[in-house]
Order: sequence, then structure tokens, then C-alpha cells
Amino acid sequence: AITHFDGSTPPVQEPWWRGVYWRRTVAGVDGLRGVCLVLTLALVGACQSYVEDGWRTPGEVTDDLTMHALIKTRLVSAEGVPGRRIDVDVTQGVVTLEGHVDTQTVRERVIAIVAAVPNVVRIVENLTVDSE
Repeated sequence: AITHFDGSTPPVQEPWWRGVYWRRTVAGVDGLRGVCLVLTLALVGACQSYVEDGWRTPGEVTDDLTMHALIKTRLVSAEGVPGRRIDVDVTQGVVTLEGHVDTQTVRERVIAIVAAVPNVVRIVENLTVDSE
């Protein structure tokens, strides 16, 4: 324990995160209301269907991000494929590829790798072959 020169001990202080805000908001009724509000908004957002003006549901965004990560991982790990030089964009299962490849064979291999990923709806290929 810490003691002062006169032998007394300093008062125990609460951590900064357990101050008035903690008691009023996080641990109190206001905190419960806040948690309920956040959960309600998340459920409403998750249940919203796709609309034509470009909005995607959280599930669609998650699916697209998962596909993006899988495609990039496969491209980077494939031997002879410049996976880091290929930009991948996924929107509702439509994969857009942009970048530079060395040969037509590599271009076809990239398309085959992407086509092998589950749930790919369509591939928009904008790859430039450098040897041409």
C-alpha cells in the first residue's frame, strides 16, 4: 500500500471510467434505454430490404466484405498472379476487377480464381494486359 511521509494512506479513487457517467448512463436506467435503442436500430437496419437507390442491408455488406476478403486472399496466395496489383470491388455479388496483369494467361487465371468463389453473381473484368 502507498503511504505518505506522515504515515497516512491516500484516499482510494475510482477509475475515471467509473465516475458519474458510469453510474448515470452505463449502469443506470439511461444505459438500459441506450442499449435498447441501439439494438432496436440494429434490428430494423438488418430487416430492411434492398431498395433501388443503392442502399444495402448489413447482411449484404457483410456478404460482400467476406467475398472480397476471400477473393483477395486467393489472388495474393496464387503463384504467378500479381494479387496486390489487382483491385477488387464487390457489390451484391458482382465482382469488379481492375488492375494490371503481365499476360493473357494470367488474366484468364485471375478470372478463373474469382469464378471459383461461391456466390459470385457476375464478374466485371477491367484488367489491362501489360504485354499487349
